[in-house]
Amino acid sequence: MKRCTKCKVLKDDIEFSKLKHGKKGLQSWCKSCMVKSNKRWREKNPEKNRDQKKRWRERHPDYMPAYQKNYHLVTTYGITIEEYVSMYNNRDGHCDICTDWFESLVVDHDHETGEVRGLLCFKCNLAIGMLDDNIGNLHRAIDYLKGKEENE
Repeated sequence: MKRCTKCKVLKDDIEFSKLKHGKKGLQSWCKSCMVKSNKRWREKNPEKNRDQKKRWRERHPDYMPAYQKNYHLVTTYGITIEEYVSMYNNRDGHCDICTDWFESLVVDHDHETGEVRGLLCFKCNLAIGMLDDNIGNLHRAIDYLKGKEENE
């Protein structure tokens, strides 16, 4: 047990972050006080915070993109980076619609159910999105293109 020097509450050691040089190897403020303090500092110092983040990303160029990609995939689509890589490898990097090869594909999902449908190139994903994921709109677009071909 340790008392937080900020909120003065006696808490379990698990409520404190580790610190090599601190008493018992722990921070003097509990995690919740640190979070609140850090948030206030970020709000008061947006430029310094932005510069600090930029320097961190420069020192850790390989970590951040993978971390961000995984976070985005999990929070947006409910899949991990490993599942994405497996899906990508299963189609050998080819878009599910145009079948062209791409170094990277985007995750296509049903906007109503959130269910992942597959991996598409940016242009194909944008195209079906612009058609509101509506099969009727897609059929009309196909008919339109067929009509254009017949007139040429």
